Amino acid sequence: MKRLIVTLFIVAVCGSSASAITYQVGPSRTYHTLQDVAGLLNPGDLVEVDGNATYPGNLIFTRPGTVVNKITIRGLRVSGLRPIISGGTNTVEFRLSDHYVFEGFDVTGGSFRGIYHHAHDITIRDTVVHDCPAHGILGADTDSGSLTLEYVEIYHCGNGTGQHPLYMATDEFAHPGSVFRMQYCYLHDQNGGNNIKSRAERNEIYYNWVSGGFYGEIELIGPDPHGNKKVNTDTAREDSDVVGNVFQHIPTQGTRMARVGSDGTGETKGQDGARNSHAMGCRAREHGFQQLDPNRLGARSHCLDRHNYRD
Repeated sequence: MKRLIVTLFIVAVCGSSASAITYQVGPSRTYHTLQDVAGLLNPGDLVEVDGNATYPGNLIFTRPGTVVNKITIRGLRVSGLRPIISGGTNTVEFRLSDHYVFEGFDVTGGSFRGIYHHAHDITIRDTVVHDCPAHGILGADTDSGSLTLEYVEIYHCGNGTGQHPLYMATDEFAHPGSVFRMQYCYLHDQNGGNNIKSRAERNEIYYNWVSGGFYGEIELIGPDPHGNKKVNTDTAREDSDVVGNVFQHIPTQGTRMARVGSDGTGETKGQDGARNSHAMGCRAREHGFQQLDPNRLGARSHCLDRHNYRD
């Protein structure tokens, strides 16, 4: 009986993988835009997009993959250049389309969001997001779950103090236990907001270079009750692990390198651990780190190296 169950499982998994389709998108291909294939996708499918070409934004993915068979959208460099997805209100949106890998793209020009994360289990890898006048990458307050960023560069994004180059949230009801992981990324030279602002249930910020935030470099706070009416400070505990990063702040811009706890909206009762990270560029009269709850940074916070530079 056990052998029969194992055999049926293998057949089910292999059968779904075997039926996966590879779509090719490019100026000389059957499909000329990603919109042409977005509505055709099923679990396990692969989309290959030719580089050294520009494709229209307002791209919305709505068809989910599965945990076992994710849908992969892959940019292929041509003459060393990624495919560019440009323009639209949201240049790229994952709308309840769980279990995707999106890699190898240049995303630019979204008037409100470069990439809108409104799904669960999304990986964005080897991608550049830039020159978006409002948000670069934004996570929805509702229906959003885990997001992984790897080797992602973000620059020339954000506006004022309320629109950010990277603004992450997770829905603690729809996807409890979700994780925002950001590793090996480069954020720099922004136009507004905090370089990183996260309301995720758990943040894992590993080995990134973060500099040139207009208002601040990193802000780790609780979920926004105005964005998700179901949440409050007791819904879940929001924790963060911040390891091996460099945070470099330009003193002539915002007066704060980092803030943990609350921004006056959603508070959190979790713990933030910072290890082997360097914070550079705050003058002595400015706030390197603003901590609203003295218990939040935990025992490991002494491992954070902070270098204050005087005039």
